[in-house]
Amino acid sequence: MSTLRKKEIALVRGYTLIELMVALVIITISSLTVYRTFTSGWFVWDKAIKRIEAIRSARSFIKILTKDLKTIVAAEPVSEEALKVLKDIKREYFKLIGSENSLEMICYSKPVTSYWPEYFPRRSSICYVSYFINTDEKTSSVYRRVKWYNAVLPYKDEEIEKFDNIVDVKFSFLNDYKGNWETSWSTDEMIKLMGFSYRGLFPRCVKVNVTSKSGDIRPQEISLETTISLIAFER
Repeated sequence: MSTLRKKEIALVRGYTLIELMVALVIITISSLTVYRTFTSGWFVWDKAIKRIEAIRSARSFIKILTKDLKTIVAAEPVSEEALKVLKDIKREYFKLIGSENSLEMICYSKPVTSYWPEYFPRRSSICYVSYFINTDEKTSSVYRRVKWYNAVLPYKDEEIEKFDNIVDVKFSFLNDYKGNWETSWSTDEMIKLMGFSYRGLFPRCVKVNVTSKSGDIRPQEISLETTISLIAFER
């Protein structure tokens, strides 16, 4: 048989079944390797993104809470009209009542003008602020309620804000006299103890532990803790 004839027979014969099976196995193994590399990288990326989202939510909550706690004392003397609204012209405009999972206080902030003059603001500078947890059968959410004693339309007298991804918050209060952390605080009780002194009405610091959870599938949960110092009266 000539050499040309042998080459023609080899070309017609093609691949054997074993060769095809070996090629299929190699392709399958390569595909699985690429798939596992891709999915593992995607899971790591998704986990990092959700963790960053949870950290941002916790930091946003802490930022808002810090701003509220820093304004629990009026920067300027409180007007007589405002004192009447606050009912007690002696001490009632200093208020901080807290437990392990809730906080209530009177805050003072610059009025929202929206092109209106300062002497006729759309919202008063005095507002009641409270943080609380609302728990249902499946999840728990943290809310912030703000109520102004005076607001002009289109602003409302009361607004409730839900913090996204925040599922739990815990407060503790540093008693400057006892030198220990307590799970509750009440300026009403401190007024009875301190008499006419302003010292000791507020805790020296408020410690807050925030738990944030982001993502419906493979959620990431983180906890941040910080300590917020408050105004201290020396008289």
